[in-house]
Amino acid sequence: MERFRKAVEDYTFPSGHVTVSIGYTLINPDVPIPIMLEIADEALYRSKSEGRNQVNLSLERTKATVDNDIEFF
Repeated sequence: MERFRKAVEDYTFPSGHVTVSIGYTLINPDVPIPIMLEIADEALYRSKSEGRNQVNLSLERTKATVDNDIEFF
């Protein structure tokens, strides 16, 4: 991931200077895919909030989540 981030930073794009923020997690067959996406999304937001143009790994959720599978009717 870091090599990709650096390659984007060093490449000369026709539109000008471009950087990329990356957040990722490890694939775990015991964790549902939507949860893994939430974990990676938190890592991405950390990359953006800490100055952008960086890579962050997150292994677990830090935010409390609400179960959205509730049926009222």
